[in-house]
Amino acid sequence: MRENLGWSAAAGVGTLERNTATGDNNPQVEGVNETIGDEIIQATNERGHLAGENGKWPIYWTTFEGGYESDQRDLDNEDPLSFSEDEDKNDTHVQKRRKKVVYPTFNDKIDMKNVELFVRLRFASRDIFKEAILAYSIQQHKDLVYLKNDKRFISVGCANCRWEITSSLDLEDHTRWQIKSMQPVHEWCTRTFENKLITMDWLAKEYFDKILRNPLIKAAEIKADMRARYDIVVSIRQCQRAKGIALNAVQSLMNKQYGI
Repeated sequence: MRENLGWSAAAGVGTLERNTATGDNNPQVEGVNETIGDEIIQATNERGHLAGENGKWPIYWTTFEGGYESDQRDLDNEDPLSFSEDEDKNDTHVQKRRKKVVYPTFNDKIDMKNVELFVRLRFASRDIFKEAILAYSIQQHKDLVYLKNDKRFISVGCANCRWEITSSLDLEDHTRWQIKSMQPVHEWCTRTFENKLITMDWLAKEYFDKILRNPLIKAAEIKADMRARYDIVVSIRQCQRAKGIALNAVQSLMNKQYGI
């Protein structure tokens, strides 16, 4: 007699039987070869191991019920505040990098007596920068000329060497003026006693108080005083026109004050 065991491998691949009469304990699979072939392994993988016990994840991926081995984080279950500390450090680093830089500002009431020019130096206005350039040329006895002079950009160079300075509107504050580049050293450049930047308006402003106190001052006296104070030579014609500009300004001031 044969005792049939109701065990099927991989959803009916074969029936396992045991011959109890003869004592043969060797299992036999009906309908297949004695050696397990590739087809049985494939069928077993497709129907058994590939599906796994839970029927969702492969067995060789499953480490716990419903889970899997992977280096990828579960972003859906991740705490959104877990990286707040690192982000705060990054924000602090960015804030330090964006710290506002304060550049030195030229004080026309103090620094005009001894002008020192350097890159990034700020000026309150374009006119004050031009006055500083003139004062620098007088103090250093250099023959400077304007290479470009407009409302947005100024370039000044030396007539005898490669010295040059450029300035334009400040990017952070458009009401200010700032030096952008500069060749600080005068090479092969000698002192000069004539200054092309000195104009009649500058002379009239410089000697306005003296002409106001002494309207009869002569042009020759102004010329001699310029040589004594600044070691600069100006022409008699310049002094005469400067005196005329100053006298007209005095007359206009008196007319406004007394209503003449």
